[in-house]
Amino acid sequence: ETWKQSSDLRVKTENGLVTKSFLDEEGRQYLAQQHPTSFIVEMKNRLFAEMLKAWGISAGRIEDPAFDDLRDHLVLLRKNGNDWLFAAIGHESTYAKWFGWGWSKSAIGRSIGHDDVGEGYNAFTSTDYDEVLQSGSVRVDDIRGHLPDKEGTTQPVLFRRMLLGCSFPEGDHGLAVLAAVV
Repeated sequence: ETWKQSSDLRVKTENGLVTKSFLDEEGRQYLAQQHPTSFIVEMKNRLFAEMLKAWGISAGRIEDPAFDDLRDHLVLLRKNGNDWLFAAIGHESTYAKWFGWGWSKSAIGRSIGHDDVGEGYNAFTSTDYDEVLQSGSVRVDDIRGHLPDKEGTTQPVLFRRMLLGCSFPEGDHGLAVLAAVV
């Protein structure tokens, strides 16, 4: 068991799994707890299980036919220097439903820093993105946070997030993100 702490972020690693907590500028706490990949099967969520299966069949190639029925539920991210860009936001994704159709259409090609969740929260989650991109793996977390809704009102939210290392048709690597409010 290992704890690392900065002024606003605490990270604990136990048995190879990470638990993080973060306090934002307004004193709101964010928590993230990583689960083993086997949790995807144990939680009995059809969409998460099918996503993992498609990822395995396709070897992470996001345009593979294995993803055809699932792509609308995903957010695709592409790394650009030190930044993450929205490459696609599926109309059935939790992001599109939470933030709204207009936001999801306007966000394509933009940095995740241009969303309304705040720099601290984006920094809190993007370290996980970097890890999955580098390893080409799958990661599952439960995250408790505070996010603005379609009207801009900050709401507490608990969601499950799966990150999948993927590749785009031209061979660049990126991330597929599946999230579900729980």
